[in-house]
Amino acid sequence: MDPKRCAAVGDGRSDVPLFTEVGLAIAFNATPAARAAAHVSVDGTDLRAVLPLLDAWLGAAHTSQEGRARRRQGESLRRGATRRVL
Repeated sequence: MDPKRCAAVGDGRSDVPLFTEVGLAIAFNATPAARAAAHVSVDGTDLRAVLPLLDAWLGAAHTSQEGRARRRQGESLRRGATRRVL
């Protein structure tokens, strides 16, 4: 699986290399180094605070995947139509 299609939640400097590889990096109650490397930071007492961020990211990814699928389908249909005409 492509790491850019993955999300990671971390809190420390050891998470920085992972944060550079994933599509969404969330620093949760994190050190300054982790915050700097993350796409977004969350502070709180409940890890569920990251769920809206994951939901929004997954929704955006789903929408872009649908667009790519429609474009591929359209290209396939155009190629098929060309073959039938010839």
